[in-house]
Amino acid sequence: MTTCRVCGVRSVRPLCPTHQAALAARKSARRGGWKRKPGADAAKARDGGCVMRGRGSPCRGPLQVDHIVPLSAGGADTLANKQTLCAEHHRLKDVLPA
Repeated sequence: MTTCRVCGVRSVRPLCPTHQAALAARKSARRGGWKRKPGADAAKARDGGCVMRGRGSPCRGPLQVDHIVPLSAGGADTLANKQTLCAEHHRLKDVLPA
């Protein structure tokens, strides 16, 4: 027997049944909750694939639309500020310095 991480009620799991149900509902909503962004299809059509292909590592994974200047850094959510990257290059872009 253990206690719920959220409310401290004694439970056989790390979360009591109430909080376990709430967590399951949030996960379910996230899985089906992603909405297609308006400029994503236009960016993929314009770029025709990963814009970094042929620059070192091979393209892997599905195509993703990335903001060139992140929204958190003041970038605009416009087609001009979007580029298409494969999952591998998107991951590398996010960890490498500019």
